[in-house]
Amino acid sequence: MRQDKFSWPIVGQEKNIIFLISNIVKQKLAHAYLFYGPAHLGKQIVAEYFVASLFCSARRANQSNITIPCRQCANCQQIFKRIYPDVFWLEINTDTKEKATKNISIEQIRNLKKKVSLKPLTNFYQVVIIKNAESLSLPAVNALLKILEEPNKQTIFILLTDYLNFIPSTIRSRCRLLRFRLVKQARISSFLREQLHLAPKQANELSRLSNGRPGLAIRFAQQNKFLVDYQKNISDFIKVITEGIVSKFDLAKRIAKSSFKEINSRLADWQLIFRDIYLAKMGKQKLISHYFVEPEINSLAKHYSWQRLILISKNLLKLQQYLN
Repeated sequence: MRQDKFSWPIVGQEKNIIFLISNIVKQKLAHAYLFYGPAHLGKQIVAEYFVASLFCSARRANQSNITIPCRQCANCQQIFKRIYPDVFWLEINTDTKEKATKNISIEQIRNLKKKVSLKPLTNFYQVVIIKNAESLSLPAVNALLKILEEPNKQTIFILLTDYLNFIPSTIRSRCRLLRFRLVKQARISSFLREQLHLAPKQANELSRLSNGRPGLAIRFAQQNKFLVDYQKNISDFIKVITEGIVSKFDLAKRIAKSSFKEINSRLADWQLIFRDIYLAKMGKQKLISHYFVEPEINSLAKHYSWQRLILISKNLLKLQQYLN
């Protein structure tokens, strides 16, 4: 089947998509893949389209004039609804009715091992998609490692992570690594105009604010409350860093009550703010992401020394590492 019959509506990541489609067409699938890169770059949706293309009934029937995945067959519909019997999603259990956890537990890996020990119901493959793979507990990592060391030829693992450094080298060495990169602002802006029908000014502003992350730009465009809350959090933080120590401790207390994911997201936002301050100090105002607080950023650029900005950025990165 020609590769031009595949259609994955994803902004950017062309090299990864071409590689995965080639794996399907040539039937040279890796035992395990590790998709890594910053959040909102499309790792999860690429995994979904990869798996849907693998199981799509239209592809296996060699139907002509149909793009793959077709999204119409029963297999495709079940995969995108996450109810396909041979595709297993593994992530942190947040169900308070059962037992919410802070990590992917060893019990979850043991249950998974039982499932993949059985033959696929569809006679093709079984696929395991592990979201936030950096959240695997140490016992879970060791249990998963044993599964990867004795691979079942019919089982494919796809690990998704925003933080490659937090994935043990023993796991990384057994996976085919695919790096997801930031997407150019012009490409995101074009997508917002053509697919979501945004006005040019709004498309440019949201693509600028997303800082190369198309998933974030799409969410800004589709969820106004999310955009307003994001802008408020940024404005509040800039206000706090210009105030005294009491305000800083108050902010720390509020954030400490948030979930791990929310804290990590907030730290990433802060890093981008100080990146903007750094750019303003260089006179690169056109590259500033947070356009709506540009006057404040220009003011802060005059306040901070180069050395201080570098130290703050390093400390924010260390804080993320300690938190994980």
